[in-house]
Amino acid sequence: MPISRLNPAIGAHQGNRRGAQTHERESALQRPLTAFLPSEGFEAAQQLDGADPARCGKSSLRYYRRAARAAHLEAVRRLNEPPLVHKGATMPDMRYLEARDKFLEYAWDVYSGYFDSKAAFEEQFDWIQEDTSKNLFLKLAAFYKFLVRDGAFRIDQLEEGETADFLDETYKFIAIVAFVEALYSHEKYVDFFEWLSARERRAQVFPVDTPEKLAWLYRAYKADYGATKKTERFFASLDESAQRLIASQITIDGEYKPAEALARLLYGIRSEFVHEARLVLELSSGTMISVRGERVVVSAFSLRDLMKVFEMGLLQHFNFIPYKKG
Repeated sequence: MPISRLNPAIGAHQGNRRGAQTHERESALQRPLTAFLPSEGFEAAQQLDGADPARCGKSSLRYYRRAARAAHLEAVRRLNEPPLVHKGATMPDMRYLEARDKFLEYAWDVYSGYFDSKAAFEEQFDWIQEDTSKNLFLKLAAFYKFLVRDGAFRIDQLEEGETADFLDETYKFIAIVAFVEALYSHEKYVDFFEWLSARERRAQVFPVDTPEKLAWLYRAYKADYGATKKTERFFASLDESAQRLIASQITIDGEYKPAEALARLLYGIRSEFVHEARLVLELSSGTMISVRGERVVVSAFSLRDLMKVFEMGLLQHFNFIPYKKG
């Protein structure tokens, strides 16, 4: 017979103790971890988070119990916290706009030759509607300044006076192409299967019963979402004078091509470096002849020309209107 049946006082005492323990456990889940654990216990919880207890430098069983309890309650606390963001979104990195004055000074250093005054430049910057767009402009202008315009690829082993221009031109070219892609990084990525399965084209697409049809569909997909599309859009958005300048500097198989074709060529040069470690030689000063795939490319389009085009294109992308008297 249980002792509590013989002595009602003992039974009442045990019931009160169980109720107090239950209340203590429930309230502990609502209190911050530091309310019941000293700093040693919190550090123990961190140590035991995925670690081998034998390597934590402790031997006390009481220590392990407290640390395990701390880890459990910390997990419960995190589950009860509301998420910082919702629907899978991430908080945008706005550090460049938050340091507006500093990064605007960097941007002005790049564009001082395009405007009559810094005040006129800042006025047009303030015309940009979205804060995320302002932030992106400041970021790209600063990266361009330090990585391309003012940056230099140096090899310590070279003798004084020796240079490796083709290495410097390669890394600056790759940086510029990356900046162009970053202008469209907010756009949703759509993979080939998702594109095929879109409701508006299912009836036209399926069944895909021949290799030729699959190849045709893939070319259509690449025309909409291919990696070169961003580069093509950037060059196609340039004003006519800039496009004429580009087209007059490069021939492919003996013919001058429109800006979109040159964008595909430049992106192909970028891809050959990224995937095959082939250096960029077409942007050196003077006339350069190279073979890309089965195409013969004759180029007088230098890195300086590309830098000028990028500077202008970045302004146009954010709707700046350059103006400088004389």
